[in-house]
Amino acid sequence: MPRITPTTPSIPNRYAVSAPGAIIGTIVPASGTSACSSTSATSGFDGSGPWFIEKQFLRGSYTRVPVFTPSAESFSLTKPTVDYKVSYTYMQTFVVAEYSVKQSTDCFDTSSFTQLQTFEWFPASSDAYGISYGDVGPSSLGATGNFQSDNTWIHRRLWASGDSAVTYSVGGMRHFYVSEPTPITPSYHWVDGLSHFGEYDRERWPKYKNTYLDDGQLHSYSEKDYQLPGAYTTNQESPILIANYIDGLGSNVTNKQFYRYNWDSTTKAVPQDVGIAEYDSSRHYWT
Repeated sequence: MPRITPTTPSIPNRYAVSAPGAIIGTIVPASGTSACSSTSATSGFDGSGPWFIEKQFLRGSYTRVPVFTPSAESFSLTKPTVDYKVSYTYMQTFVVAEYSVKQSTDCFDTSSFTQLQTFEWFPASSDAYGISYGDVGPSSLGATGNFQSDNTWIHRRLWASGDSAVTYSVGGMRHFYVSEPTPITPSYHWVDGLSHFGEYDRERWPKYKNTYLDDGQLHSYSEKDYQLPGAYTTNQESPILIANYIDGLGSNVTNKQFYRYNWDSTTKAVPQDVGIAEYDSSRHYWT
């Protein structure tokens, strides 16, 4: 069946609602091409540090999926039927977050610098089945796509005695797949969210009668991010909803609320322990 596979964004479909170059302070290239004097003649400022340089970055692949519920059913000896409706849709997301602190003795001409974190996205109106749901752009992420920080959070100040260098990079999902025990399959089975990313038929949960799922069928368990009611069209979206969605993912990174994306087990559920405590979504900048 059609599936969504996370891909690298391509520039032609780039959109954003963030101000470009959200910068506070002044920076000169950190390549060290110009030597620093030990002390500025005018300000007494030593431009060579050592510096505390902090960065954070976020990117993700997303696909919107429906949650089906039976809307009508009939029974007979010849052709029983069941119809479905879309109760709501939500985002499945694979996220990669990065955070680092390094010490630097590169040459800068100010004692501090901050660049706020902004975002761009690369949406598609059509889903994996080729169905289009309307226009995409600054106000809509569409049925599937990618987002990423176009301006990374950067903060520079003088290195303090208690500082230490760190580098973290994590990847995780906000959902996974599970099958419950049945007489035929007497044990649970858990797999990661990448295994069936974006497969619509796995949103018909076995708890709904007459869904005709096989015993042991894997269905999604999800946090239901960016939920929208009823059948989806792109005009349900808005810039503030997009900002809230991405900010929410940032908070999930901080609180380690992502599930592991490489998991297959019949003895233990997928752990929800992926994140970076130092990541801070208040550093995201929206206009």
